[in-house]
Amino acid sequence: MNISKKIGSQALMIILGTFIPSVAIGMVNTDIAYYFTTLRGFPTTFSGLLFTLEGLSAILLSIPFGIFSDRYGRKRFILLGSGLIGTSIALIALAENEILLYFIAIFLGLADASLTASLGAMLADYSNENNRTLIFSISSFANTAAFGLGGLLLLLNIPLVSVGFSDLDAHILLYISLSLGSLASLVILFRIPEKRISLNSGIKLGFVSKPTLNLLIKYSTANLFIAFGAGLFVPLMSQWFKFKYNVSDVLSGPILGISSILVAASQLVAPIFARRLGLVKAIVVTQALSTVFLVATPIPTYFFLSAIFYIIRSFMMNAANPLSNSLIMGIVKEEERGITSSITAIFWRIPNAISTYIGSFLLEIGLLDLPFYFAAILYLISIYMFWLWFRSFNEKR
Repeated sequence: MNISKKIGSQALMIILGTFIPSVAIGMVNTDIAYYFTTLRGFPTTFSGLLFTLEGLSAILLSIPFGIFSDRYGRKRFILLGSGLIGTSIALIALAENEILLYFIAIFLGLADASLTASLGAMLADYSNENNRTLIFSISSFANTAAFGLGGLLLLLNIPLVSVGFSDLDAHILLYISLSLGSLASLVILFRIPEKRISLNSGIKLGFVSKPTLNLLIKYSTANLFIAFGAGLFVPLMSQWFKFKYNVSDVLSGPILGISSILVAASQLVAPIFARRLGLVKAIVVTQALSTVFLVATPIPTYFFLSAIFYIIRSFMMNAANPLSNSLIMGIVKEEERGITSSITAIFWRIPNAISTYIGSFLLEIGLLDLPFYFAAILYLISIYMFWLWFRSFNEKR
């Protein structure tokens, strides 16, 4: 299958241009808890606070960036977000001052808001009813595979240490390399043409129509519960594996990387699930199965069995992402896509940012299993609400 012909050259360039920045974010999200606690000597809750600051920054900027993205075009915000990722990753590796690191976390939140407001909307702009689910599936595959590759790259610490680098210096070298790669990716993104949005519905840019607002309230409310649950453990898994099984990030990082790569593979078959079950049924089924393995993750006494359960959990939960994106972007109007992306991101980021700090606190006081069981309850609430409100949209495509 000729991917470029199926999804279009513009969509392919967007996906390729954001790949290395996603690898960089994948390494940071996988490793930052271990990096600052074990290698830098910061308190256990420090990484949780960084994630919270990043999330709050993204929350505050998401709606303004969504408005500007709809008004002035998506391309400049993709460039801004990718450039900030490249710069921030280098600063994370080199900075030692806590206050400076807080500001760097805020810059990463700004990068997140920029990409959130523009990436999905720009992909939707270059899609149609026939290839939209395929485009979002391939984009999710590339993004998730990039996250996984970021975790796997931690294996490079082994040969670097063997030739004389300290563990800390090996980490710093990897961070700097990904920073430079992210900045180099701007060359691809600069070549993407900007698609101007045509106003044909009388909607003033920066706002949403009443039907879209009602839809977003239901969609975001359902997602809020999963966001809060995920924040309790997902960003902290390398730290959790260290506390639970006493394994370093050289082992847990690649395991988490493999998890992301397998998740990426699941997203390539998402269009098949959508065609056979319908978008909503496919989302509900995969999320429900994920919850089963979420509960199972903290039970084993052996690291590798727990890691297998976690990988299956990730595989099932994230298979729904491209379907969910395709659903919401296919329903809303073209000129409302940027602000829609931003609003849904805010309702994800707020609970996710709060719960990450809560999760790090639970780890610090030794309640290692509680985040998983609490998250499972929240997942089930979300799944029920999503099915209740969106089953009428369960068309097969």
